Amino acid sequence: MKNIIRLFFIKFLILHTLFASAQEFKVSPNSNYFAIQSRQYTEKDTLLVEKNESTKQKFVDVNVQEIDIYQLRSLNWIRTFKLKSLKKIKIEEMGFSFGGKVFYVKDKNQTAIWNVQHGNLIFNEEGANVLGFSNFSNFFIIHKNNKLLAYNSETGELIREYRFSKSKMVNEIQVIDEDKYFVVKANDGSLFIYDSDTTKSVKRLKANEFRFLKDANKFVTLRKKEDKYYNYIYSFPDFNKINSFWGYSDFESLSTDGKYIALYMKRGREIDKKKSTFDVLAIKDSETGYQWARLVDTDTLKLRLKNFTWLKNNTIAFDQEHSASLYNIASDRMVMDLDYTFSFDDNKNSVGRQMQNVSVSDNRQYVALQDFQNRKPVLYLKSSAIPDANAVCSNAEFLSFTPNSKYIIAKQNGKLGFVRASEIEAIKDNMAEIKFYAFSDELKEPIPEKEIDEDAIAPDTYVYHRMQNFKHISSVPENELVNLYLKTIEVTDTLTGLQVHLMDKNGTYYYGASEYKWMHIWKNLLLQDEKGRIQEVTKFRVFEYSERDNLPTALAIVMDHSGSMGEKRAFTSQEGAKMLIDKKAKKDALTIIKYDSNIGVEVPLSPTEERLKKDFRVDGLGKYGGATSLLDAVDKAVSVLKNAEGYKRKAVIIFTDGNENSSLISKGQMLKSAAANDVSVFTIGFGDYVSEDYLKALAFYTQGSYYRIFNTADFNWVFEDVYRKIRNYYSIRFETDTIGVYSALLQIEIDENRKDELATTFDNTPFDFDLLDENDFDYDFKAPIKEIKSSELEMKDLVEYKDSVQLVKNEMTLKKEAEIKKQKEETIKKQKEDFSKINFPNIQFSYSEVKIIEGSEKGIDEVVAFMKKYPDATIEIAGHTDNVGNSDENLLLSLARAKAVKMFLEKAGIKSKRIEVQGFGDKFPLESNKTELGREKNRRVEFKILE
Repeated sequence: MKNIIRLFFIKFLILHTLFASAQEFKVSPNSNYFAIQSRQYTEKDTLLVEKNESTKQKFVDVNVQEIDIYQLRSLNWIRTFKLKSLKKIKIEEMGFSFGGKVFYVKDKNQTAIWNVQHGNLIFNEEGANVLGFSNFSNFFIIHKNNKLLAYNSETGELIREYRFSKSKMVNEIQVIDEDKYFVVKANDGSLFIYDSDTTKSVKRLKANEFRFLKDANKFVTLRKKEDKYYNYIYSFPDFNKINSFWGYSDFESLSTDGKYIALYMKRGREIDKKKSTFDVLAIKDSETGYQWARLVDTDTLKLRLKNFTWLKNNTIAFDQEHSASLYNIASDRMVMDLDYTFSFDDNKNSVGRQMQNVSVSDNRQYVALQDFQNRKPVLYLKSSAIPDANAVCSNAEFLSFTPNSKYIIAKQNGKLGFVRASEIEAIKDNMAEIKFYAFSDELKEPIPEKEIDEDAIAPDTYVYHRMQNFKHISSVPENELVNLYLKTIEVTDTLTGLQVHLMDKNGTYYYGASEYKWMHIWKNLLLQDEKGRIQEVTKFRVFEYSERDNLPTALAIVMDHSGSMGEKRAFTSQEGAKMLIDKKAKKDALTIIKYDSNIGVEVPLSPTEERLKKDFRVDGLGKYGGATSLLDAVDKAVSVLKNAEGYKRKAVIIFTDGNENSSLISKGQMLKSAAANDVSVFTIGFGDYVSEDYLKALAFYTQGSYYRIFNTADFNWVFEDVYRKIRNYYSIRFETDTIGVYSALLQIEIDENRKDELATTFDNTPFDFDLLDENDFDYDFKAPIKEIKSSELEMKDLVEYKDSVQLVKNEMTLKKEAEIKKQKEETIKKQKEDFSKINFPNIQFSYSEVKIIEGSEKGIDEVVAFMKKYPDATIEIAGHTDNVGNSDENLLLSLARAKAVKMFLEKAGIKSKRIEVQGFGDKFPLESNKTELGREKNRRVEFKILE
């Protein structure tokens, strides 16, 4: 497969990944950072030489190759690394870890690795080595001298040596499952799977291709043996074999996420006594082996099926000479036709000539055509899907597309730089000039920030609710009003938790409201969905978290020391952090980190007050005073906290007076790392120059909170206050029926005259952190929650709040429960009656296939109507087969058929969780399997309503 694709791409010069002439440049895998080979020169250096039992210094000429690292979107220079050698340097390979935090260079004599964040050389040894980087760049694996070794990406220290065969060469090392495991692919097709924390491999397999299915906790392999392809599915991490199957084909390939297999076959046929061949591409489910689609190369389809490439989102690209077609597996159809050719007025640029000089982005969305006019280079660019989106970049030479296809790397007038692909689609006039962004030779570091002297003026509506005292809820004074304050909202696709504080106007926090005798103060929660439907939530639980629960906390205080802070504020914030050392609980551990564009762990994580005070320096800006690497600082804090053993809570409090402007890590990576290590981030914004939405979002997606202050005097107590709020709060948890935007209204009532309510909106749609990297430097980043006024909610149906049915078992609520139970029984009875009246479709299937026989699905609209009429009803779809073939295979086939009908209902708007599927194979025939008619009736699905 790979050889065929490679030949096709060479023929048409379609470049899908970065290439580099003599490795002159390299873009990080996430397309955020860019490395350029710059100066090469020699310099004098000293060499220690032992002679006649004495050591002498000898001056030698050392070859030096400089590599400059830039931030791609901002054009900021980050570092210059120097590769040194007594021998001539010719770089054979260089690159980044996924997040760009680690950079490596290989020449024929040595392998050098730097930590980009702090610029230190962390590894430099002779020999060519195979590398694998952890997803969060915390460590790297290297195969050298027949040894498999893990090193710390911060310090370069050796972490662990793994057992590995001395007779095998390594082709690839891939870290998987949030860095818990890694896979080593040997030159003989063997796969060795290691637990990162143990020295011995946990599994050995043979495979040509492998994929880790993170969401399903499965491992899929594809192996060719003689003329057959074998597919194996293992559970992960216990590696029990779930399923396996084999088949004949010319070649097979796994999709990027491992969920599907593409099988290419060239078949023969006879037409009018003449032999002919045609191409077939079958798409199968990698877990069940059953066919989803079958594409045949006919005169109608006109596809070169052998020239296929897997793209992301389970899409296949079929590349032709001048165009491409995209096929989406989920919809089972061609979704887009792409044109790689440009339209010109003259005849010089024929299609044939264009295709000799054309390059196409990895996602097939953009096309670059290199041309020359009067010996000067001209770069034409276009969107393959939009005919008139054509642009020109004069005096420019094409070099490459970035891995995410967002940028075109080029040279213009001898300068390296790039063009933003998104600007191609914005071109209004055909063949208009497009902007070229050059890497500046003069810009050597982020622009220093200017000190801000004056405090900000708080808005008239601003109030900070400081937590200062603690009392039991029974101690509330007779006329004192206790208020609800929103801390944050913890969200999953089905479970939501409103985290709140109960405080009075004097800052007294009241605990104990989760005790049985005080649960009556919590009133029923009201929810309103996007369609305006109102639900009174009577089943919720109140969880209380308190500093009296004796749960030890590991806390990182991360302090902004950028230039805008200035000396005075730096001193004041340090005094506030020092006060927290005095106030923290003895069992809690603390680390203090200072940051500007560089990150420094000033106080290592420790519970010991004496140790903390000894290491912490109150010295103003000190060596800091540059730009703001807020994301890098949080990431550093997460890396310190993640290894803290015995601490039930792990939290970061990060303080800033400005916006992110110089981090290497992306938002998505930082949030993924925090979530993977169960670390919550609490953000404090100071002054007028912070993006509240940005800081709120960073907090929300880690189940933290955001706080805002305006006066330097607040530095003395704000760290202690946030620390208290981390450890003291209530969580009101409840289930939601659907995914989407909700409005919620919560009320407490101590007595008739002392009530308070809290209204908020939230979105419980699952969020993909990887999507953040697409627009990583944008500040249009918001948390999907917002506290609002109750008057903004249109909840007119329910005026009176009622006692919670679940939490208060008095006579009134017991009576209500009985009424609800009776109503539910009547609803179920009516559901069963309506269900029995449905004229169910006689859905049938072709022999040995999942595809529904056309027309047999008629009548399924009645099932859909029933499900929409009764939104609480759940049904079971059972699949059946005839008895032809293997019983085990029939069992899987029947389940696949049931899933096919389930997908039909899902497309009609029925939620997946309301439909259960079963496969019974050939166990329950309706008719005799001895006749074709009987077998046809046995290939069916049946519907059943569930209690």
